[in-house]
Amino acid sequence: MSTDTQQLASEIEAVAKMLGISPSTVGERAGQGGKFYERLTKGVKGKPVRVWPETAVKVRQRLVDMQSEASEKEPCDISHVGGDDAVQEGGAK
Repeated sequence: MSTDTQQLASEIEAVAKMLGISPSTVGERAGQGGKFYERLTKGVKGKPVRVWPETAVKVRQRLVDMQSEASEKEPCDISHVGGDDAVQEGGAK
């Protein structure tokens, strides 16, 4: 695997970890299909793959977009979630 391919795979892994999703899902959301990450890391039929510079730029831009979208979202408010004694709206204990 070339250094640029390794770097791109590492970037995908970092974004996947940040978003709490699999690297294959990141590849799919980046517009390259669900097997993109696997091809980057394992190659095709045991042979390394070449990533065109234009593709790498497109994927990296989409990674930045995904990070921005994630940081713009507000964290989930779970303050309303209680323990076993919580009363749910419209129901009883």
